[in-house]
Amino acid sequence: MDVLSDVLSWLRVEGTLSRRSKFSAPWGISYPAVTSVSFMAIEKGACFLLRDGEPAVPLETGDLLMFCPGHFGALADHPATPTVPYAQVLEECEPDDPQDRSAPRDIYPPLEYGGGGRQAVIRGWGLRFDSHEHHPLLSLLPPFIRLTYEQRIALPWLDTTLRFLSHETHEKADGSDMMTMRLVELLFVQLIRFWFEEQPDGKGGWISALRDGPIRQALKLIHQYPADPWTVESLGKAVGMSRSNLSARFGSRVGTSPLKYLTQLRMHLAANALKDDAWSSLADIATRVGYDTESSFGRAFKRYFRESPGAFRRRQQAPRASGSPTSD
Repeated sequence: MDVLSDVLSWLRVEGTLSRRSKFSAPWGISYPAVTSVSFMAIEKGACFLLRDGEPAVPLETGDLLMFCPGHFGALADHPATPTVPYAQVLEECEPDDPQDRSAPRDIYPPLEYGGGGRQAVIRGWGLRFDSHEHHPLLSLLPPFIRLTYEQRIALPWLDTTLRFLSHETHEKADGSDMMTMRLVELLFVQLIRFWFEEQPDGKGGWISALRDGPIRQALKLIHQYPADPWTVESLGKAVGMSRSNLSARFGSRVGTSPLKYLTQLRMHLAANALKDDAWSSLADIATRVGYDTESSFGRAFKRYFRESPGAFRRRQQAPRASGSPTSD
């Protein structure tokens, strides 16, 4: 059981966005915080990343950034250049653009903006998930992850992915929509792994627990057998630790207790089952994720997601074909 892959699989990709922008000095754009994961590759020139209360970050040709949901900032040719909201820039540059910006896997037309001076060319992608609010990994990530050109070329697998992605979004050949989605997903996983490997011991939240042998094994068991009637004592016995030692060490490494982590995993498995399996009853799903009764499952689910399993299922499956059974 690959714990990180299992946790990443909880994120369901809804679509991707792509745009190549050409800016000329002076220029400055402030971007809103969005629910997608955003990537920016500096293809040519240089600029600065500006965030409230933080020093300006110089960006150079070849740099790659990933912004996590809920975070962003501004880009400008110089820290002193005033910034304009991104929506205003779009209105000025594309007043008659008929595109539906909510369409998935959309490659927007090139954007040109600025005063005509020194140029910076930036390729951007967005990766949209159908739900991210409760995901245990995204909440750990910093506002942005940056790879310099030197770091990028030292990771041939990542550099190859980025070059392939740039090619697909530029050429727009048959099958490019699917290729773009898969490559942006792959880029996301590669950057997560890069960030994880860069974290010093004890940093990076629960993901750093994967470096701790017994805790890693406990996490693997929980992910592999989430419906088993685990207790702290039985889990400790399985990994060769006492109940008290496992509880303290797991809490220190992961940031929560073993049983709370188990509940979190069960809730994500249940949510995915409610989205994808229209024909199983709530009682069947409850059993599948480790609950003896539908009522105990319903209480746990409502505490976690703030709505009942039945309401969650109806909301998720509303756009689908009618006739799918639901129950509250």
